[in-house]
Amino acid sequence: MAKTLQNLGFEAVNAYTGKEGVAVATISHPYLIFSTLMLQDMGAFEILERFRLYPQTRNIPFFILLKDNMKAGERTAMSRQVDHLVRKKVLSKEEFLSYLRKKM
Repeated sequence: MAKTLQNLGFEAVNAYTGKEGVAVATISHPYLIFSTLMLQDMGAFEILERFRLYPQTRNIPFFILLKDNMKAGERTAMSRQVDHLVRKKVLSKEEFLSYLRKKM
């Protein structure tokens, strides 16, 4: 993902834990945030809630990257966390990249 975004002219800044991600985002104010569902120290939905606490990160688009072959229990648990936060939408790689290109 980082390489694709860099090819579009964006700078990718990596954080490897949720705490590090929150610290980096509050200092650098990124354009977009991507996270895996689970990090070493917290889940993506917990990170999203922490971002909402800070005015500088409250409105940054936040994407959670999921694996294709999730088990039924994982999908159910995730859907309970997603329903009240955001509307669900699946984008193909091409659709997502075309959206980014329009914003540049």
